[in-house]
Amino acid sequence: LMFFRVVVVTLLLGATAIVQIKESHIFQHISPLALYFFIGFTYALTLVYAFFLRRIQHLQILAYAQILGDAFFVTLLIYLTGGSESIFSWVYLLPIFSASTILYRRGGLLVASASSILYGTLLDLEFYQLIIPIGSRFSPLLGYKGSYVFYLITVNMVAFYLVAILSAYLAEQVRRKEEELKERLIDYGELERLYKHIVQNVPSGLITVDGAGRITSFNRTAEEITGDKLEEIYQK
Repeated sequence: LMFFRVVVVTLLLGATAIVQIKESHIFQHISPLALYFFIGFTYALTLVYAFFLRRIQHLQILAYAQILGDAFFVTLLIYLTGGSESIFSWVYLLPIFSASTILYRRGGLLVASASSILYGTLLDLEFYQLIIPIGSRFSPLLGYKGSYVFYLITVNMVAFYLVAILSAYLAEQVRRKEEELKERLIDYGELERLYKHIVQNVPSGLITVDGAGRITSFNRTAEEITGDKLEEIYQK
């Protein structure tokens, strides 16, 4: 999760730098320093998470804290890039996907709900002119009908919950298959131990070889008869 976050933030940093150099007029409504500060703060916070990673026993709590924090920072990113005009509302899908993958359905639905509340609150505050997003190029949402704000919030909420449900379903399927595989490996391990116990205790000397004639097993009685040890003649 922390590695994935650093990759995303690094890509955002690179894209911001390239756009600032080639299309500087885009930043006439917002200082790129705000985005750089935001990105740098995310790097610093990831270092804090890494510091606590081996010092916290309940990693699930740390995961919840990180992912909910990511949802909050996505809201801040949207605020810095124009609010309702921002193209970054899709970034909410990343913490939702992370939560569904790591924390399964409950975590995914919780983060989807938190993202819906944060995004809806931001757009409502903008609509009622209680806040004006820093990167907004046009007039506040007051110029739009309430139905348009409702449409923006609803479409994004549907996307949030769909991603949460689908990714959680896939993650749970993978977890179930892993558990079944572990059970089979345990069964095979028990069978192998039983086989070795039987072979070691038969009263006859028993040697097995592979297709090339090399010795692969040599039971206790075979060692008594020949005077050789398995570790001495294995693969000979």
